Amino acid sequence: MKGKSCLVQRLALLTGLVTLLRSSEATHFRFGSMSWERLPESSGFQPFTARFHWEFAFRHSMWPHLAVDDKVEGRYATFIVNYGDGSGSHYLDLFVTVTNDDGDWFLCRGTSDHTFPGATVPGTNSPFYVSHTSGNRLSNLINNHDEK
Repeated sequence: MKGKSCLVQRLALLTGLVTLLRSSEATHFRFGSMSWERLPESSGFQPFTARFHWEFAFRHSMWPHLAVDDKVEGRYATFIVNYGDGSGSHYLDLFVTVTNDDGDWFLCRGTSDHTFPGATVPGTNSPFYVSHTSGNRLSNLINNHDEK
């Protein structure tokens, strides 16, 4: 009986630690999305230039002072883009477009232009893989929680 009691105590301790760790993770990031369009050379853009449209949502109580039209600066959140062409990481300028105090979220948007060295990754037939990095996201979302 003593061994079973020790096992129960260890399981209770482990469960408590896991619960504590899950509740202490940063969960201010709601979602992020990106779309893009090719910019025409006929308008003076270099070949293979694209305009990216970025949209991110965050928990508003993390930065309650932010209001519509405010710039979301790096000290609040960092938005890093990798264009997949070896040009390194680039920081985005985003601006608050909507706040919702009842739902505890705000939405921010921005655009960035980038010129790629060609239509595909040099030496391959593969397209460029553009990605963004931001803060943590909620684990208790109903759809796609904790998925990549």
